[in-house]
Amino acid sequence: MKKRTFLSFMAAAPLSTVLTGCGSNSDGGQAQVRFINVNPSYTGVGMKVDGDTVFSDVEFGTVSGYSDVSSGSIDVTVRASGSASDLVAKSVSLSSDEDYTFVLYGWSGDDAALAYYIENEDTPNSGEATLAVLNASVDAGDLDVFFTGVDDTLDSASSFASSLSGGTRKSPKTVDAGTYRLRVTTAGDINDVRLDVTVTFESQKVYTLLLSPGSSGVLLNGHLLQQGGGLTSLANTQARVRVVSAVSANGKVAMKIDGETLQSATKSPLVADYQLVTAGTVAVVTKVNAVALAEQSLTLKAGTDVTLLVTGTDASDTTVTAFVDNNRLAASSSFKLRVIHAVPSLSSDNMSLSVGGTSTGTSDIAYGEASAYVTRTAGTDLSVLVETQTTEIYNNDTDDFDSQGVYTAFIWEKPSSSDANALQVKFYADR
Repeated sequence: MKKRTFLSFMAAAPLSTVLTGCGSNSDGGQAQVRFINVNPSYTGVGMKVDGDTVFSDVEFGTVSGYSDVSSGSIDVTVRASGSASDLVAKSVSLSSDEDYTFVLYGWSGDDAALAYYIENEDTPNSGEATLAVLNASVDAGDLDVFFTGVDDTLDSASSFASSLSGGTRKSPKTVDAGTYRLRVTTAGDINDVRLDVTVTFESQKVYTLLLSPGSSGVLLNGHLLQQGGGLTSLANTQARVRVVSAVSANGKVAMKIDGETLQSATKSPLVADYQLVTAGTVAVVTKVNAVALAEQSLTLKAGTDVTLLVTGTDASDTTVTAFVDNNRLAASSSFKLRVIHAVPSLSSDNMSLSVGGTSTGTSDIAYGEASAYVTRTAGTDLSVLVETQTTEIYNNDTDDFDSQGVYTAFIWEKPSSSDANALQVKFYADR
């Protein structure tokens, strides 16, 4: 039984500063290490220690076995499979005869990060388990983590971890062994659920729950790693979907997915909030001004955010278009912006977007389509120009965009206007 020495004095702390062992330079002994990949940008990665390959082709959501390496000070590098460039390079110190887990998390390129922690928790008493939580999803922001009965609400539930920021780890704590409903929410908002799955903790086992981002950057996946043991996937089974109603003359839009109401009849134009929907192939039924459109089949990938744009002049020509949203945070000091063209009266005209007086390269935004995201330096009083080849639609030099913000500019017909050609541009913060 190993003594309890790791992080017992801290509730949560940054991975880069506390997930360390206490070794010495080349002490002549050996440590045992393993490697888990929870970075969704890489289907396979390898790890080297002092230039020697220790692990190869570790797939996303999997963990290697243990391997012996020299204790003391070592240099660790991680590369994507088949790449000649390091994703991460780090000097660390390992103690002799100890076990360590290395964790690749983040996103691609400079957003990749490596953490490690020592596995030396005592074996819990019978009927108990020990659990730590590692927020390996920097994009998700601060999180609250709950373990409840399967049918319990969160209204009066106490969190296991609260305001756990990206890149930090909640130190190990004892829980009763058994089966729980795991829910992870944005900090302080029990209605903003990012992960909702069932998890089982066995008696006298020690676990770390790792939280990685879904592909759109908001929803989460879970990975339950047992100290000295295996890995259990707690993959998200949901997607987030929102309806954007943009039918002429304040047309009313209603929508159901697999028979469940996503939106009751609501006047256009409107951007509804995201709602959780079970992922998979679903049936979409849309009504415009109480007239049902043909049923559509839509495949929702777990972990994604999806916008369903409903636009047309009336039910006879309305289309429903699905966009997979990239709601990953923009880089520090930057923001992301895209434009969605939802103007039926300009259905034959493409639009272009300029920000800060320069073209963004998005000059072919067709009706019912979205531009690519463009990234610019955040700030106040920025100029934004949206135009067709013949018409200036929006020109303003006082727009404000927050650092790391993600925005969509929806262009649609102005509500309640006597001028059928009056247009409106609405900026929505998607994060």
